[in-house]
Amino acid sequence: MCLGGAGAQAEETLDMHALQEQLQKAMQMIEAQSQHMNTLQGELNALKSETTTQATELSKIQPSAADTTHLEERVFELEEQIFELDDRVGSETLANAFDANNLDIGGFINTAFTHVDGEDGSAFGWNRQNFELLIRADLNEQWSAFFAGGFLREGNVGFDDDNDGVLNESGERRNPDFAIESGVPGGTRNPQIIAWTNYKHNDAFNVKLGRMITPHGIINIEHFPATLLDQEQPLFLRPFGGQTIFPNFTTGGQVHGQFFVGGDTLSYNTYIASAQGAIEEPIYGARLAYEFRDKGVTVGVNAATGTRSEALDNEYTLLGADLLIDKGSILWKNEIFSTDEDGASGRLGFYTQPAYRFNDQWIGFYRYDFLDDGSNASAAVPDNAGDVTEHMVGLNYLPLPNVRLRLTGTRRHYDSTSVFDEADADILQFSTTYSF
Repeated sequence: MCLGGAGAQAEETLDMHALQEQLQKAMQMIEAQSQHMNTLQGELNALKSETTTQATELSKIQPSAADTTHLEERVFELEEQIFELDDRVGSETLANAFDANNLDIGGFINTAFTHVDGEDGSAFGWNRQNFELLIRADLNEQWSAFFAGGFLREGNVGFDDDNDGVLNESGERRNPDFAIESGVPGGTRNPQIIAWTNYKHNDAFNVKLGRMITPHGIINIEHFPATLLDQEQPLFLRPFGGQTIFPNFTTGGQVHGQFFVGGDTLSYNTYIASAQGAIEEPIYGARLAYEFRDKGVTVGVNAATGTRSEALDNEYTLLGADLLIDKGSILWKNEIFSTDEDGASGRLGFYTQPAYRFNDQWIGFYRYDFLDDGSNASAAVPDNAGDVTEHMVGLNYLPLPNVRLRLTGTRRHYDSTSVFDEADADILQFSTTYSF
């Protein structure tokens, strides 16, 4: 689901930090309500005791009608408040963390229906149904942990030109189908997506350890579908969980922080980590971003070096830049990344995605997306051989800030190579994301 960090998207977009803060506030409200209910219950018992005492005295002293009426109204009011709080909190025992001061739980459900019209056929279906559970635990203001686990059933857009049941073989680009991950029955899997612990010394110095989002660019950092105008991320970030240009996720250590420069913000991320498929091969990377707050502009630069495979000596160097403009009705994201590959052709990916907020509920956007994955014969799903270009137009509707409905139309063009002819595919997709 930014050119200088994940850009805040007013009320209609929620980044990961906004989700975490919202979850924390919700848990604090429930705890406060529970304590308030206990206080009210004690006050009610005291008043009932007072009423009993006064009832005894009433046999000796005749109270005024006004006093009796006021007391009865107060008791009735307290009972109504307790019943209302009980409905909110419930009679079940609240969940408590073993040692954490705060424990926040939330998540999102993401669903997509996709229709693909290719040169030699078409395919359509509900190809994605994902649920992710998000948990954050804070021991204190310095120590925190975050976990995102997924229950994913998804099939990416693929092609089976020879109808042999094997998708995305070399040069296949004309007969669309949905690619279910090999070895995963029914396309369903339950990955650990993110799991890290973080020590915060201050705003300028944090240390994070674990499995994390690789801190490059805009959309990869934003990551969560609740914040994204299009759930199909740019070409260079596909296949999701892969490393077409750089890995979407890495496991290792990261030092990060931010400095406040007048009204602006300078942020940095440095990491030593590895991709899941090459655990013994470290990747060294960094990102530096500067946000001009008054102008709504963030500029970022990115660099990394590493090895893609333990079996092959294929080191690469990554360079990239990104630009985010988030001001008023305008939301414009731009990223470009290139690599120099040892023993292989370099890779290049970039996109520009201008968007316009018509109001708090409606957003329209366009994206021009290009990828040269360095391959002239075969490539990873779904970025087939040769250069690939996408033109996408889309519309987002947010009936509530936490509910996002999308409709997108995409023209995908595969350039010809010395081996394969050019081809086009038209993709229409409806998707929804409900976050809580």
